[in-house]
Amino acid sequence: VISSAGAAAAWGANALLARPAVTDPCALALDVVAGELRSAVRGVVTLGGVTVTVAATHLDVHDEAVRCAQYAQLAATLPRETPALLLGDFNALRPDDYEPRRRQEITDKRLAAGLDAPDDALMRRLDAEGWYDLVRLAALGGGVAGYREALRAPLPRALTATSRFATRVDYIFGNAALLARFAATSTLVGDSDASDHRPVVVTLTPV
Repeated sequence: VISSAGAAAAWGANALLARPAVTDPCALALDVVAGELRSAVRGVVTLGGVTVTVAATHLDVHDEAVRCAQYAQLAATLPRETPALLLGDFNALRPDDYEPRRRQEITDKRLAAGLDAPDDALMRRLDAEGWYDLVRLAALGGGVAGYREALRAPLPRALTATSRFATRVDYIFGNAALLARFAATSTLVGDSDASDHRPVVVTLTPV
């Protein structure tokens, strides 16, 4: 299922691939920023007999406030009481993923590239609204005990190099209803040169 939020989305379209097929597909247009139409695609998949709403997106690259606004548009279309996954290229950082020295390196490189300095506003909003960072959960061992405290600790570097800047901007989030049915039991960042990003993989195991 490929997002078709208009021709202006062009290179910025999103896709969901699943077996069996995605049902109830829907393309969502997000804010237009600097001439670029950002979008998302949403659908329903069946995982281990459980119906799960899945949304994939690619948020603005330049401004955290815009990313937050785009996320709000998308989140308003997602369920809270039934299992849901939210994933994609958020172009946002969780600064606590990195040691202080690495955070400064990232800040310098982003500013030199014309991007905004690291800001955790979007991550804090996702956390506050009950989304769980499944890479973080899997790295913790799959359980939610100690999860909030673990968010403040750096991740292994192998899990933070998802983009060409060797930063983590690609995420998989699940809601509490999803975690009532599945545990995030393993994770990895794959080695691929298919794009300027690397694949992020999380294994979900029924509980």
